[in-house]
Amino acid sequence: FSVLLLILETVNGIDHGVYLLIKSRKADRSSQANRMEAELRSADPTTLPWVDIMITTYSEDWKILEKIEGAKNIDYPNKNLWVLDDTRRHWLKERCNQEGIGYITRADNRGRKAGNQNNGLRHTTAPFILQLDADFVPMPGILIRTIGFFSDPKIAIVQTPQSYLNCEPFRWNLGLERAMSDEAQAFYYDDQASRDAWGVSFFCGTSAVMRRAALEGVGGFPEECDTEDIFTSVILLASGWRTICLPEPLSIGVAPTNLSALIKQRTRWCHGNLRMLFLKRGPLRCAGLSLFQRWAFFSPHWVTGNSLRSFTRSRQLSHGFPSASFHRCRHWTPCSCR
Repeated sequence: FSVLLLILETVNGIDHGVYLLIKSRKADRSSQANRMEAELRSADPTTLPWVDIMITTYSEDWKILEKIEGAKNIDYPNKNLWVLDDTRRHWLKERCNQEGIGYITRADNRGRKAGNQNNGLRHTTAPFILQLDADFVPMPGILIRTIGFFSDPKIAIVQTPQSYLNCEPFRWNLGLERAMSDEAQAFYYDDQASRDAWGVSFFCGTSAVMRRAALEGVGGFPEECDTEDIFTSVILLASGWRTICLPEPLSIGVAPTNLSALIKQRTRWCHGNLRMLFLKRGPLRCAGLSLFQRWAFFSPHWVTGNSLRSFTRSRQLSHGFPSASFHRCRHWTPCSCR
């Protein structure tokens, strides 16, 4: 047991060291976005590249899907709006036809969300793609603020933060929505910005603009992993592409509304990140990644961190010492849920 604990401590220590190294730098691309937005607005609108806005949906009802209307208000001239329906709902097809929205479906659910996205790629042609989940509403400026970055021919993905209308269940249940920061803000405005400075930021499943040629060049979205978003980033980086982030709130969505949904979400993240390690195109086995990039996507904390916390807390409880951990982000803003 002592040897196992020593191994966990060593791996966890290295992981924390890499994390602190990553946090020593931070990329701020807002000034660059300002300059490129001005250039795009002064250009002839007919010369701007076309963008396919893909909204993936599986089982959401119209109360959620009506947020799709928000995508129509994106301030960008050359765009196509598509709903990628993975449950073949006739009523949704009819609503899309009534609203003038493109509708794409498929015969099965092979590959889960990634399979749905790949089916969307096969039925569309625009050189760039804005990926949105059905419960996210984009801000009008999401394309005009991001599309300019693709003037760099090596950039494959521009990720923007995920902001939420509601509080996570653990903050809400404890009444801490005004005293404790949203962890998504800490991740997108601090962690992702720091990873961007080191070239290891990644796609997070929604609210991102992507280059079609990059995706098609690596065979589309990987269907062999539950976390197709981060896995896509690993594959693109290994192929010589770049992924960056713009830490500006350009969309807003719905966070898990209860503890059960939150646990299901985090379990999927954990399972997907661990499975990715054993895949041929994963960060440990694929060619093309540097040692630093491999460790940045290794994510051993899913195992070592939780194991050590469980051991530490069991020891604390056996000696009668409770523990608590709170994290505050400088970008925190009070939640107005109550």
